[in-house]
Amino acid sequence: MEITISHRNVDVPRELRLAVDEKVGHLDRYLDVLERAEVRFVEEAHRRVDQREICEVTLVGRGNVVRARAMAGDAMAALDTVMDKLVRQLERRKGRLIGRSHPHHRVGIAS
Repeated sequence: MEITISHRNVDVPRELRLAVDEKVGHLDRYLDVLERAEVRFVEEAHRRVDQREICEVTLVGRGNVVRARAMAGDAMAALDTVMDKLVRQLERRKGRLIGRSHPHHRVGIAS
């Protein structure tokens, strides 16, 4: 999977880039059609002073687009939060794809 990291108003240190490569690289085990990941870090002046760092991740692959956004006090915490959101979305999407291809799994007990 191709991973692109961009940033605005914030520096992305090497440790954070390595964490992004490691964590986002593991997401293709949930949905193997993922081709590209775009990770964006932004620092904004926000009314919640303790949540200035924003991490946005967009996953693209063969008709699937999955996007998540998280705010936190530092970029690593925002990355962890957005990864949790993405895992939940990918698990739900994979379940729907499996349910669509195997309709007999959804049949309830006859009354």
